[in-house]
Order: sequence, then C-alpha cells, then structure tokens
Amino acid sequence: MPCKADRNRRREGNQIGVPDGLAGLAVLSALQDAFEKAFGTTLRFSALVAFGVAATPFSIAGITSAFWAIIAGLVVALLVERSELLAHWRGTGAKVSASPA
Repeated sequence: MPCKADRNRRREGNQIGVPDGLAGLAVLSALQDAFEKAFGTTLRFSALVAFGVAATPFSIAGITSAFWAIIAGLVVALLVERSELLAHWRGTGAKVSASPA
C-alpha cells in the first residue's frame, strides 16, 4: 500500500499551480509576437516547417531538433519558396507574390 507522501506527490504532479499558470499567460504575448514576425512576411511555409521540426523532440546522430529545424526550413525554402529566398539573400527585399497551388 502506498504511503501518504507517495499519494501527495502523485497528486501534486497533475496540478498546475497559480504561478505556473501566470507564467504561461505571460509568455503568450511573446509567442504571439514571434508568430506574427515569423509568419507575417515572406517565407511563411518554411518558417512553419522549421517551427514544427523544432517543436518535435528528437535527435539524429546526437544532434537535436533545433539544428534539424534550420536545415529543414532552409531545404523547404529552397524547394518551395526559392524566389523569395533568393530575393531575401540578394537584399532586394522585393516581396514576390506566389501563386496559390
């Protein structure tokens, strides 16, 4: 039979305290601002792919998903949004409107 301390520890692990909830709410505005900056201009799809890869907890050859997110975002930008990426690299800043597929 589990002791009282074990039951309390299990119960505390499933609860979110008020400080944790407030900290989560405080981060939401920063997250919203980051999403608006990342997805509000050019290269939206590659930014979304990079975010999805970075949010996935994995590692290949001891290299974590943060590195693979950069690689995946760059590959997707080269394959799907090449004209926008090249315009950004050239510094022209010209927004190329992609036709919907």
